[in-house]
Formats: sequence, structure tokens, C-alpha cells
Amino acid sequence: KLNPNVKYLAPASMPGIVLDELQGEMKGTWTGSTASGPVIVGRNYFHDGGKNKGECSIVFRPAIPVAGKYEITLYAQPHANRSPKVPVVVAVEGLSANTVNVDQRDAAKEARHSLGTFDLQRGRKVTVTIDNAGTTGIVVVDALQVTPVKK
Repeated sequence: KLNPNVKYLAPASMPGIVLDELQGEMKGTWTGSTASGPVIVGRNYFHDGGKNKGECSIVFRPAIPVAGKYEITLYAQPHANRSPKVPVVVAVEGLSANTVNVDQRDAAKEARHSLGTFDLQRGRKVTVTIDNAGTTGIVVVDALQVTPVKK
């Protein structure tokens, strides 16, 4: 059921490569929700309910069409009951993995959490893993966006 207080974004209408949570490889028990916004990519987002710590992860594998600099962004709806430190690992084949700790309580982010800018090559594997190991509070995953950085 759609929440009338939330703006829904169609993944196809967004710039760059957008993978909704359903396009990630899920491990563990995740629950779909539309309870909080202000923005949701697709029809809902997934959360771990604050349970099963260390058992839940979602892995995204975006295919990079053209070599260049890209910003990688995680969409996760903020709320006071979220985890203040969600480990997100960005791994690019041939480079060392980069872990970014995302504060999902930060309402100023409006669901957009930049994981940084990366030099990506066409055909080189990129994986972004969101894990609930060592987290407190609820962990949320809505979508991953990979956007070319304008020169």
C-alpha cells in the first residue's frame, strides 16, 4: 500500500544506474515497508526490523557501461530508530575495498547517502554490500544509484 505522505521515485526516471532493493542479492530476513520517507525509490524499501544481527545483507552488482568517475549513492530512509553506523562495503575489482559507515538516523540526508566517488571501468566487477553485522537499531535498504560525475 502506498503512503500518501511519501514521494515515490520510479527507478527508470532517475539518472545513472539505479538498482531497487529487489535487484540486490538478499541474505537473511528483510521486511518490506513504506512507513517512512520522505522519498522511496520504487514501491517500498526493506528493513531488518532491528533483528537477526549479522544474518542480513543485500549485495548490489551494478554493470558499468562506460569507464569514468561515478558517484555511488545508497538510498535508505532516515528515522530516529535507525542504526547510526551501517557498514557499506564498496568493492571494485582490482582495487582495495572501501567501507563507509552510514548514519541512517540523519534526516538531513532525505534518504540519499553518498558512498563516495570512484573511478570505474567498463566490465570490471563492482559490488556494494550492506550488512547488519555489528549494527544497533534498524537497518534500511531502498536502492543503489551509480551516477556519472560531470566533468
